[in-house]
Amino acid sequence: MPKKYQIQKLNTEGILFFQAKKIAPFVLIAGLVAPIEVFATSQKLIPDWTPQSSEKLVKLPSTYLKKSLDSDFADSELGLAIEKINEESNLKIQTLKDLNFAATQSEGEVRTELRHQLLAEKRAYIDIMSRKHKMYKKHLATKERLFENMLKQLGERKAGMTESRRL
Repeated sequence: MPKKYQIQKLNTEGILFFQAKKIAPFVLIAGLVAPIEVFATSQKLIPDWTPQSSEKLVKLPSTYLKKSLDSDFADSELGLAIEKINEESNLKIQTLKDLNFAATQSEGEVRTELRHQLLAEKRAYIDIMSRKHKMYKKHLATKERLFENMLKQLGERKAGMTESRRL
């Protein structure tokens, strides 16, 4: 093995660690930069969806209400962002499959490098799924708030009616 890529195996409590002497400074730098990148990613703003609970929505039958809300959501920034992140996660899954297949077919240092790349891609996939989960959570919270407002409007409307008009 050439000295340029000399790798030492360290065994600590049954776990193998590899230390590459030439790339250790780069790994240290990457380790310092990665938390900054994760922090920046987590601070990205999640797009909004602001449906309005109008009189028209309250009067719609449940099937039309669902279709109306789904259509409104699909056209919103949040709906488009979720659609985009779904595509991104599907592409990442395909990348993971391709890297896994390539790693199983290769040998030696190439295999090790492909496995490291696979781990990096898995981390990126987890970040994508985390963002996707936050968007779905925001979508459901907004939908819940909309329904609560609709029930409140419905209750206010019924409270103002006389007994004969409610029937």
